[in-house]
This record gives sequence, C-alpha cells and structure tokens, in this order.
Amino acid sequence: MTLFVDIGNSRLKWSAYGQRRSHSALYTVATLREQLASAWKGLQSPEAVYIANVAGTEVADIVSQYSRANWNREPVFMAVSKNFHGLVNAYEDSRQMGVDRWMALVAGWSAYKDNLCVVDFGTAITVDLVLADGRHLGGYILPGMQLMQDLLNRHTYGIKIDAGESSGINPGRSTSECLGNGARLAVIALIERVVKESGKEYDCDFKCIITGGGADAFRGLLTLPFEHDQDLVLRGMAIVSGDDQ
Repeated sequence: MTLFVDIGNSRLKWSAYGQRRSHSALYTVATLREQLASAWKGLQSPEAVYIANVAGTEVADIVSQYSRANWNREPVFMAVSKNFHGLVNAYEDSRQMGVDRWMALVAGWSAYKDNLCVVDFGTAITVDLVLADGRHLGGYILPGMQLMQDLLNRHTYGIKIDAGESSGINPGRSTSECLGNGARLAVIALIERVVKESGKEYDCDFKCIITGGGADAFRGLLTLPFEHDQDLVLRGMAIVSGDDQ
C-alpha cells in the first residue's frame, strides 16, 4: 500500500492508492503530532509514503518523524518539474510553483488532454490554465475566503467580519454580508472572466475543474460548467509517482 499525503497550509489530506475515498482534517502546527496519532492510529503500515507539502519545513519534519517512528518509512517529498510527459510548466523557475498546483495540473491534463482551467480552493485560491497540447499558460493566486476575512479584520477599524454568516453573492445588508458576498463574487468573477477571455484569445473552450477544501462553497455560485474532483492533487501524486499503473 502506498500512502499519499497532501499537506496544505491549514488542511491535511491523505489517501492510499486504490481506496475509493480520501480523508482530510484541519490542523495546527502546535497540535499536529497529536492529530496524526489520532487520525492515523489504525492505518495499515504503507510500503511507501509520498508527500506534497506547501506548509513549510516544521510541518514536513513532524509528518516525516511520524512516518519513520511508526512505519519505518522515509517519506518521498514530491517536487515540481519543468515537463511531465508533455505537460510543460509555464514558470521560468518551476521551483517557485506550489507542488499542489502542479500535481492538480498533472491529474487534470492526464485525465482529459483538453483545454483546462484548474481551480484549487485552498487557504489561497489558485487558477491555472493549460492547453490540450500540454502548454501551461500560467495562472493566478488570490487569498481564500478565510485569508480575506482575516486581512480585513486586521486592517479595518471597528469592523469584525464573519464571512461565514452568509453564503451568497447578492448585495449584502450587513457589513459582514457585504464583505463576504463581495469576496465570493470577486473570486467567481475572476474565474469566469479568465475562462471567457482565455477562450477568446486561444479560440477554444476551457473545461473548468475545481478542487480543494473550500470548493463546496462555490459549487452553487459558478455559472459556467465545471467538474468537481476533490482528490485532484492526490491523483496527480499517484500519477507522478508511477503508482497509478
């Protein structure tokens, strides 16, 4: 059994290749050791552990220590490449790209070989475009809902925002509603504008795929067709590792 672990800035997600569903949990660095001990207590000892990490070295060290202590396995940390089987990274320095974005692109393009807009709703929201011939066109990064809320709470006087109080994009009737709905509308407008304008520029239709822990909140708000694949990053990890064969 091969274990794949996707470590985001606030959420940990894992799956053994071949299992029908993944598992995930929000975490904090301070309690991560205890959370792993609880979440992975009954997990079968894997033959290999692959990790996609964007949360920094401290989190990586904690997960690595758990793997070595409990399974005697040294994890393999996945990296971004310039080219993978015809998928060509647009970054001049591919090391600057988040590994989760690259794994999601690998999974999406490998599955569809189509013009794609891949959106990952994580702590940060990322939008990437790739053509059917494998050319990654680049992308966009913007704060996720919680980050937007935290920034406004920190830098506005006398306003305490809870974007979770609303879930729509209509004009708000309270300050929290105005800010929450405005943030959601900004995200949706960006995605739909990118798909529309890129389609005009390249004279093609872009298929939209959404993933990430925050994707559910946007499923009913997007007006363009899309597919929701909650395990896109894990699927990309399996492809890159060769464990999808």
